[in-house]
Parts: sequence; structure tokens; C-alpha cells
Amino acid sequence: MKSQEMPVSFEIGDKYNDRYKYSNLMSISEDGTGGTLLVRAYYSGLVLSPKGYLIEHYDKDLNLIDEYNYKIKGKEFVDGYAKNGQLYLLFLDYNLNAL
Repeated sequence: MKSQEMPVSFEIGDKYNDRYKYSNLMSISEDGTGGTLLVRAYYSGLVLSPKGYLIEHYDKDLNLIDEYNYKIKGKEFVDGYAKNGQLYLLFLDYNLNAL
């Protein structure tokens, strides 16, 4: 088999310790300057429940520039995007009393 004869090289990078081990990636968007914005929902507690959103800003080389912990409960995240230098987060909130 040719695939077993192909030379492959790899490099192991730095170890990254994540404060929020229980999280889901919700959105990835470009920041307009070559960087990337990530929005992650994080969970905690004995019974894992959503606690908020972690917004991370990376440069073009994927070095962490800044992060922000956005604590919000009970809202359904739809999408996040950057435009004109600002981050916009869209949430869905049902008004059950209006039904």
C-alpha cells in the first residue's frame, strides 16, 4: 500500500488548559482583520446546565488576543457575527405569555 510508505511529519504544539471543559462551540466568524471570533456555550454543576457564553478572539496565527465571559441563562443562542468592528450575538427568546 502506498499510503503506508508516504513520509509523514508532525509537530506537537503547546498544551492548552481549558477552564471550560464542558463547552460546545456555537459560532465561528471572521473579525474582518484576518482573525477569528469563537462563541462557546459552557456548562457547569452536578447536573450540567448552561451558565453562559465564552467569546474568544484569536489573531490570524490562532493566538488568543482576548476573551469575554458573557453570563446569560434561559436564552437560546442562534448565531454570532462580526461587522464594522462589533460583535453581534443573536438570541431567541420565546414569550410564552403572548401565545
